[in-house]
Amino acid sequence: MTDLYDSLSSFCTIQGTTYFGVADLTSVQDEVIRQGGEMIRYPHAVVFGIVLQQSIVDMLDEGSRAVKIMYHHAYQVINSRIDTISSTVADIIQKN
Repeated sequence: MTDLYDSLSSFCTIQGTTYFGVADLTSVQDEVIRQGGEMIRYPHAVVFGIVLQQSIVDMLDEGSRAVKIMYHHAYQVINSRIDTISSTVADIIQKN
């Protein structure tokens, strides 16, 4: 797991993620199965995140149309990056 963790962590860091972690789900496996069904058995969860630009988040209270448009655009850009990173993370996991 250490080599895989290091590979994933390194990849996510290079891709500019703000957060990265791996959770051990073995102690909550019953809940995972309850929510996902019998075929879903994940011993670990990989999570990463990218923070939205703070200046845009700070302006959200204004509620203006321009701010909403900027926020929506920033959200779409970050979501696209997260989708791309997720796909590669899945590939790395499958190859290990």
